[in-house]
Amino acid sequence: MSKQLNLRELLNFFDCKTRSSIGHSSAINGVIGESLGVALLHKYFSDQKLETKILDEACTQKSKKGKRLDKWIAVTQGSLKIIYQVEIKNWNAHSLNSEIVVDHDNEQYMSCFRLRRWKKQFDTELRMPSQIQCRKVLLPMQVPSAYKDFEHRTLLCFWEPLHETGKSDAFFEVSVNSDHFKEKMAVFSMSNYVSELLKQNNFLEVKLADVEARINWLNKIYS
Repeated sequence: MSKQLNLRELLNFFDCKTRSSIGHSSAINGVIGESLGVALLHKYFSDQKLETKILDEACTQKSKKGKRLDKWIAVTQGSLKIIYQVEIKNWNAHSLNSEIVVDHDNEQYMSCFRLRRWKKQFDTELRMPSQIQCRKVLLPMQVPSAYKDFEHRTLLCFWEPLHETGKSDAFFEVSVNSDHFKEKMAVFSMSNYVSELLKQNNFLEVKLADVEARINWLNKIYS
């Protein structure tokens, strides 16, 4: 069953770190984090008139000691066929070495904020993510057999507002140092996208099956 995301409250919680939100970020991320990233990516690609499919297959290297990422997302439009291996990082104002957004409506302030956070998360000299936890996104996962003819790309999805030049664009691509992904790495900022959506509506209808199941269990345990 579809429910609504309160976009303003999403920004308040994850970007602004209000007094009442302190101490709850990790728990809420455990319930909604990855599902939120996948839902917002699906919405974004669909808005670009791309047929979008979230795959159930695990995003792994198919080896016991190999790395794994969070999701496969396939997008098509006519002859265009792309499959993204996706890593989702919900780091936000509550996280270590983070920053609090104080004014989403001030574009000059936000532009500087987005650029500063990008420089924190991406090493421009090495041309790769700064955080070790993010660098695995540049390791090729084994594409599901049904999508072998798709162009294989990589996508790093953050919560926090960031952009390589400070823009408000939610989706952008950067050159990376990778033997496999010789073109570029795609980057998605959930906060940037939520801010754009908020200009149109205060709420976004979504269906988050995993979140529903977790909340149902919480209601059974504590009600």
